[in-house]
Amino acid sequence: MGRYTLNSDKAADMMVERELGVVVDRVAHCFGKREHAVLLGGGFGRGEGSILHSDGTYRPLNDYDILIVVRQGRYLPAELLVALDRMAGALADELSVKQVDVVVKDGWRLAIPSPTVGRYELSHGHQLLAGRLSSPIRCFSEKHLPVSEGATYYRNRAGGMLIAKLLLAGYGPFIDAERAELAGIEIDKAIMAIGDAELLADRSYHFSYQERRRRVKKGGARLVLDAELRQWYADAIRRKLAPEVSHPDLNILHTKWCTVGRVFVDKFLDFERRRLRRSIENMSDYCRSVLRRGFGARQLLLRPELSAEDFWPRRLERSALVSLLAAELESSIPNGQVMREYLGAKESVASLKRDHLIARLLRKWHPLGIVGQLAPR
Repeated sequence: MGRYTLNSDKAADMMVERELGVVVDRVAHCFGKREHAVLLGGGFGRGEGSILHSDGTYRPLNDYDILIVVRQGRYLPAELLVALDRMAGALADELSVKQVDVVVKDGWRLAIPSPTVGRYELSHGHQLLAGRLSSPIRCFSEKHLPVSEGATYYRNRAGGMLIAKLLLAGYGPFIDAERAELAGIEIDKAIMAIGDAELLADRSYHFSYQERRRRVKKGGARLVLDAELRQWYADAIRRKLAPEVSHPDLNILHTKWCTVGRVFVDKFLDFERRRLRRSIENMSDYCRSVLRRGFGARQLLLRPELSAEDFWPRRLERSALVSLLAAELESSIPNGQVMREYLGAKESVASLKRDHLIARLLRKWHPLGIVGQLAPR
């Protein structure tokens, strides 16, 4: 087992180490004499990064999740933040990784426990690349993580499934092998979200992929997963931790996308029924009875000059992604309805292609990385 991956080959660690050294140098150049610390989070920070070994070379399949910790982040000049964004984009082009995510946080904020999976994983699995932390990163224990984090998993991974849909539809400047690889990763993330949400509901989530796989295999009192889904979950984690070179047929991958997508939406609705303790018939019912509750009441009342298009609540935003995924699979939600309710668009959408609508929503949700390359044809 290496420092950044489960690969015991030292060459894999050396490659990641070399690239992270470039990241640290660029961050230091941007910050100058300002005191800061650089942390590596995500899979590589936990020692479970995905690296593909092919033809004697190593290529990361994960992003590099970089956290820059400062003392007074709110007072950082705007030009520094712009420089960091440009730096992240340039690094993605220069390094072998597909994306470098850079986030700046105040150290005192990290010292206050936050009830999120992201903080829990960062607290238990990060590596200090430069500088020092003035206080520990605090989080809630796995037993006290809110079950709503499972719904967040679903909403985020629905966005990934829509990215996979556009990739399989031919969007973006990718060759077929790249297209299949990227789409396969997003489909596997959706599978893992199903198991991860159930672990959160069972109060048995863990920051390590390996341990989560073991816990899903072992089962739990409230783990609502049949044998087939448990195997899907185990296989998805195996492919994530030990990726292999493969070039599946795009048509076969599209069939898999449809199969996983239908299970994903069904399990999401089942999860929300249990979490909210209410009857939810289908995705349209969920949109009407759950998502619209409270929208515009507090937020838009405080800012009456904003329209739904100007004000983009992240809870509704991510749920719109699940709605679009359901619409794509079952054609149960008209394009116009989704656009009116979640985008607040004023123009007619009857003539818009469904893929164009998806691409537009995805760019609102996550304008960087692969999404930025999935422009409608």
